[in-house]
Amino acid sequence: MKLIYTPIDIEYTHPNEDDIIAWFEENKMTDTTYSEYVNGRHVWATVATRGAPKDWSQFTSFSEHWGAKREYIEGAELVWRPRFAEKFPELVKLILSQPFKQIGGVAMIKQIGPVAMHNDTYDIYQPTEPRRYLTYLTDPTHNSFHLSDGVNKYIPSIDINYRCFAFNNTDLQHGADWPTTGTKILLTTAGVIDEEQHSRLIDRSVEKFKDKVLYADI
Repeated sequence: MKLIYTPIDIEYTHPNEDDIIAWFEENKMTDTTYSEYVNGRHVWATVATRGAPKDWSQFTSFSEHWGAKREYIEGAELVWRPRFAEKFPELVKLILSQPFKQIGGVAMIKQIGPVAMHNDTYDIYQPTEPRRYLTYLTDPTHNSFHLSDGVNKYIPSIDINYRCFAFNNTDLQHGADWPTTGTKILLTTAGVIDEEQHSRLIDRSVEKFKDKVLYADI
């Protein structure tokens, strides 16, 4: 049996949901050319990038600082969107507590339609799975995220107090049903994982959340 999902043992105080939604609506991308939007899956709002973007409202604010070069860059620093850290210090704490050697980009993503089963971009460093880190920012009772091995569908139980989770992006595909029963916004953190810190965190999380972890016979 292979581990495919676990809540992550990072303690933080979750911000007010209305404040999160309001911030998202004020700061979402005005760009309408990126594939996530064109394909009717998500609207994005960049939160932080590895280097200062030219325009936070464009998808290039994320893609040029991470998507174009998904590897460690010596001396690169994480730049927060203006006033985000002051507005949401607990989310900053959560993000910086995730086991990354270098964060490439952080974004809020709001689901606007069905998300077909897929795998996210291959990680050249091949960290131990589960290695994709997401955080459920809005009410997790509206969860539409799921995993599939091609036969079975696995629906995670999002812990209301530990909303950050990691899932297996190599051995299974993931997607999201539509419509949702309420607003659904996730926080995605991408970057170069610190394998040692990551492995310790996963082990600790699995031990703590034995009733919520998911395994698959794959």
